[in-house]
Amino acid sequence: MSQRKEKFGVSLPAETVKLMDENLLRLGLSSRAKLVDAAVNEYISLHILKQFPDELSEIYGAIEARGIKAMEDRMAGLLYKIAIEIAQMNLLLYDEMGLNDDDFYNLRRDAAKMVNHNGGIVHLKTIAKNKYR
Repeated sequence: MSQRKEKFGVSLPAETVKLMDENLLRLGLSSRAKLVDAAVNEYISLHILKQFPDELSEIYGAIEARGIKAMEDRMAGLLYKIAIEIAQMNLLLYDEMGLNDDDFYNLRRDAAKMVNHNGGIVHLKTIAKNKYR
């Protein structure tokens, strides 16, 4: 079922039209008309929502909380998988290099210093430049 469409002229600044054209595909829209329709609907929806802040804030708060909880759960799962991969690499290194406990502790300490010094990221180039072990 398609809605009846009404045609009317719209004048927009050239910069706005350029911005529309640059973002049509990224927004998943196939025409300027569809973008204008979506933008008008969004604008009016936001205006209507502002008229009922108390009633809607509860609903949107609950929706937002569920979304945040889902993201937290997903991140926790990904962090767990990363921890497993790191532990697996550590076990391989420990076994292959024949490290004793003191050497392994020193490697871990030095790695923590490098991570802290480099803002959480240590590139192989950084390690090679410092001639690290």
